[in-house]
Amino acid sequence: MIKNGMINIPRYLAGGVLFDSVFDMGEDKEEKNMAHYVQYLNVGYGVFSNTKEVEKWNVKEAFEEAMLLDNPDMDIRIIGFRFYERINEQIVQESGVYYLSGEVISEPASDKAVVEYFQNAQRTIPQFPIVKVSIPYLLVYPFHEGDCILERSEVVSKGELRSKKERIMELRNTIEKYKNSVVGELYQIAEAFESEEFSCIPLIALEGQEDKQFLNLVKDDGDFGLHIRKLQKYIQELEGLQKPAH
Repeated sequence: MIKNGMINIPRYLAGGVLFDSVFDMGEDKEEKNMAHYVQYLNVGYGVFSNTKEVEKWNVKEAFEEAMLLDNPDMDIRIIGFRFYERINEQIVQESGVYYLSGEVISEPASDKAVVEYFQNAQRTIPQFPIVKVSIPYLLVYPFHEGDCILERSEVVSKGELRSKKERIMELRNTIEKYKNSVVGELYQIAEAFESEEFSCIPLIALEGQEDKQFLNLVKDDGDFGLHIRKLQKYIQELEGLQKPAH
């Protein structure tokens, strides 16, 4: 990592090494195995898995994930991300860099902070547009075609994102536990029925229907639909939270 100098973000990634050149796709177009990836750009020293496979290039989802990954305590400082597409282990297409924050400076020599940045680094001030990033500290990158700076106002706050993620995990666990409790008791009832231990089967007589007995499954007072309604409520909330961003 270079803090005091011009950092060129290369355009392609392969085998853990960054390259500026374009890959030759070759002539063989059979047996293609296409995959999409998002790569998060970390300028801190913290180590984490910065690349993951995605179904499609979704800027908003990647933006939210980048905000959640940024963790000063772990020295993981995410300044942006980019997408790329790989076919048969070769990168064939890549997006520009999506910066989480920053400013495009068309004439670097006109910006005092940028001028001081290059003077301190004893480097020549560029004559082409650059991106000035101020968070987590001053960094300067060439501004390439396809690069852009995102607005944090386009997504909810980091706290809200964490709450959303925690609620999703909570709902998944609740749904799983609830299903297991109902299925587990049904299994016990089946075993009792098979072994003719009828006294072990939880039955209940409802008011006005004393001549009949109903299963009292997980204390549902004879209303099995209660479990379906509860699960439907949890599932609807979960689906709403997991609804893909557009």
